[in-house]
Amino acid sequence: MTPAPGSPHLGQFKKEMAKHQRYSIIPLSPKGERYFDLAIGKKEVLFRQSLEITGNDLDAVVFPEHCFDGEKSVH
Repeated sequence: MTPAPGSPHLGQFKKEMAKHQRYSIIPLSPKGERYFDLAIGKKEVLFRQSLEITGNDLDAVVFPEHCFDGEKSVH
């Protein structure tokens, strides 16, 4: 996630996460319909900078394979 400059959304998410200690991932249809019955509850989130992630990191799956040069960070 790369929020637009001045966007309050990431800060608000962090604030709510600290308060409630949980969040849900809820699928949406292409028309924006929410499927709450398919929600996945989560209790942990890691906030990381992309440069901290290497090719062998579990979080590397969110990047295209060509973003890594061996074991180095995203480039």
